[in-house]
Amino acid sequence: MLNLGDNPWVCDYNIHYLIYWLKHHPGVAYSGLICTEPQEFRGWPVENYVKTYNGECPKDKDPQPGKGDTGQGQTAQELVAETEEAEMELLPKPLRDPRPKKYEVTRLT
Repeated sequence: MLNLGDNPWVCDYNIHYLIYWLKHHPGVAYSGLICTEPQEFRGWPVENYVKTYNGECPKDKDPQPGKGDTGQGQTAQELVAETEEAEMELLPKPLRDPRPKKYEVTRLT
């Protein structure tokens, strides 16, 4: 049993690496992983804090299923295209190369 209590666990984005490791090592039994900071999460189990990351992800929600309208006169596809164009301007010149890429990376969450 890995006792993690009596430690000042700061619940910010970086703590998810510990939860990730613990989930991928199910043979490790642990206890006492409780947030101490920030104040708003004090006393929360760290695992519950990490679960809140994706609780209300607007990217995954369609305001009107089947319609794709964002309520601002644009469709979700138009917003994605605008975002991609803006992101391209921020990339270094070698990465903005319009030539076809050999590989496409898709992030699964």
